[in-house]
Amino acid sequence: MVHGLRHLSYEQRLRHLELKYNSEGAKNQSDLIETFKIMTRKERVDRIQFFQLSTCKYQLRGHTMKLSKQRTSVDARKYSFTQRVVQWNKLSQDVVEATSVNQFKNRLDKFWQRYGH
Repeated sequence: MVHGLRHLSYEQRLRHLELKYNSEGAKNQSDLIETFKIMTRKERVDRIQFFQLSTCKYQLRGHTMKLSKQRTSVDARKYSFTQRVVQWNKLSQDVVEATSVNQFKNRLDKFWQRYGH
């Protein structure tokens, strides 16, 4: 849409316009949104197929829906969706108790602005 940038790649256009886009951050956000949908049963998926809730009795920080990271020695499994989303545990109670996907996205953005991402 900006005149003279048509020949540039998406990333090059962003750099030229001095805009930031973090593909890793976008992947993290989409992973967390999907986790929210699964954990709150907004997806027709049994969350037990993907996640195991933490059984730690002394959760002093964070929220009440913490996930356990499953141990694995297979590289392909180490980088799978269920292993990547352990960052879910860093979120606050306010973020995970959102009542809609849009509310979750807004609260997640505010959380990242407050605590860095």
